[in-house]
Amino acid sequence: MPLRRLAQPLLSIPLLAAGVSLLAAQGKALAKFTGTVVSGIDSIQLSYAQVILRSAVGSQYYAAITDSLGAFRIDTIVPGPYSIRVQFLGYPPDTSRFEFEPGASVDRVVILRAHCNYDSALAVSDIRRGRPRILLHGGIAPLAYGVQDRAMERKYRFRYKEFGDQIENPLQCDEQYNRVVFGFLDRKYGTGWRDSVRTH
Repeated sequence: MPLRRLAQPLLSIPLLAAGVSLLAAQGKALAKFTGTVVSGIDSIQLSYAQVILRSAVGSQYYAAITDSLGAFRIDTIVPGPYSIRVQFLGYPPDTSRFEFEPGASVDRVVILRAHCNYDSALAVSDIRRGRPRILLHGGIAPLAYGVQDRAMERKYRFRYKEFGDQIENPLQCDEQYNRVVFGFLDRKYGTGWRDSVRTH
């Protein structure tokens, strides 16, 4: 399914129909909510983030998933107060409340913030202490740690740290850490070491 198609709102059809009928009787216009979700770590746009609206006074519920540019769009919102929840893997959810006026068109940039256990500052500190690591996310069945891995660690003086399928931080945190370590190893050994290093 294309990412743009995923970005369309996932609406409850019976609730929407009831809301539209009620608004038509009252002469009220529906509202619209658009925006972009970005990472507070490196400002990249987050695709597949979830945007959820729940009515504070009724049963209306709307949801959307961001596309490849981090954009979302929810049309035909019944006016009124809503709780807004934006969430993405590894980040604490962003929650807020907002009242949509009849006919309103609201556009927002939502910044998801997170604390990084691993980041560029820690990478610099680990390098200074002679203990740089390469962070791996091998999924539910990561590659087994073997003889070649131990040889790489001894030769280039780093350690692998495998998280498997556990997401302790946003992946952008680990990417920052690895970027600094990779740059350090390139300067010290050239780029040939990359031919044998594990990436997952």
